[in-house]
Amino acid sequence: MKKEQNSVYLIFILVLSILAIVGLGVETIFPLDESTIQILNIADTLVCVVFFIDFLIQLLRADNKGKYFFPGDGLIYYPVFQ
Repeated sequence: MKKEQNSVYLIFILVLSILAIVGLGVETIFPLDESTIQILNIADTLVCVVFFIDFLIQLLRADNKGKYFFPGDGLIYYPVFQ
């Protein structure tokens, strides 16, 4: 049962990620009136709040909080500016 709950949660986060990207694309590509832009901004803010809460929950559940931020090979993901 726990694995099924985890899968549903991950699908929920995936759908939120896709909605955030689609919203950003719509706002960038199409000319929209101010009220539509305001609705998209509110939706984006709500998605960001959900992602931040998810981040905090994952951080609090992590066995090693230091490794949560720097998982060893995680430094390869940081951009290098020259």
